[in-house]
Amino acid sequence: MNMQYPGEDVNTHAPIALIFADSDAGRTAASDAAIASGGRIAATLEISQGKSRLHHQAVANAIIIEVTRDHGSALDHLIDGAVQFAAREDAALIISAPIDMIDLVAPQLANDRVTLLCQPDAADRIDALMMAWRAKPIAFQDIGGEIESVRLKRLADEVSRIARALAGLAAVRDVTQASIAPDPANLDETQLRSPTVAFAPQPSSFPNTTMPSANEIRALLRLRRLRANFFAPELFADPAWDMLLDLMAARLDNEQVAVSSLCIAASVPPTTALRWIKTMSDYGLFERCADPLDGRRIFIRLSDEAAQAMATYFMAAKRLGGLSV
Repeated sequence: MNMQYPGEDVNTHAPIALIFADSDAGRTAASDAAIASGGRIAATLEISQGKSRLHHQAVANAIIIEVTRDHGSALDHLIDGAVQFAAREDAALIISAPIDMIDLVAPQLANDRVTLLCQPDAADRIDALMMAWRAKPIAFQDIGGEIESVRLKRLADEVSRIARALAGLAAVRDVTQASIAPDPANLDETQLRSPTVAFAPQPSSFPNTTMPSANEIRALLRLRRLRANFFAPELFADPAWDMLLDLMAARLDNEQVAVSSLCIAASVPPTTALRWIKTMSDYGLFERCADPLDGRRIFIRLSDEAAQAMATYFMAAKRLGGLSV
């Protein structure tokens, strides 16, 4: 299918979006967002048309992929081709998928040119496109880009604060004689390093009896969820801490955590959770590792430094009389 969309030729200087979708709703949502953000549409096509179209596409500022189901190799070829096109043409790639498909596209979290959206609303799509248009010298972009930049800067600042706090906790060696925190003399900013895909097995336990069990940590998560029965949930939204708790419990039980599972644990809209996962990974708190049984999937786990800091926090909290939700 190669549809023309009303208004696509109104401004020939507007940035260009190339849309691939497997549903009428996806095509309409992506097209509406492209036009609302000031862009124009080169074409809207089926997922199966991706490989041939990208090979002949001359220019596009953003490629939008809207999927509702797994298309197997056709989707793999489209995403691979779109990633290569984005790198070659300095374009953005925006992939929108439902929560039950997010693990199939999650490996693209590591790509700075790719934005993953999960069950997005119109504002999520427009935000992503405004960022894609950021290099275009159009007046409307300056406003939207500034809004998005401010929002992302706040997110980055918050994660940076968490990273510094965890690094400080990891430096506390007098919490217990069996502390597993790193030597403070060797601490520096490089310990919160850029993430790399790791395949080595992770420790499943910590050598201190004051550590809480995985069940105790999960009980904390349940208590945190209980607050939503009595107060507005947004009053207590703290996806970073919820994800840290969930990954720490998984580490203690030697379990793997899929991206979709971590999004659910974050207890925020999935697109927001994906932004947090990407940013926490960029700051070295989370690590991505491949699923050895499925090359299309990745798991998320705590970095060693973040796990050590969490362990030290729990030991310190127990010495003060208990754990806090």
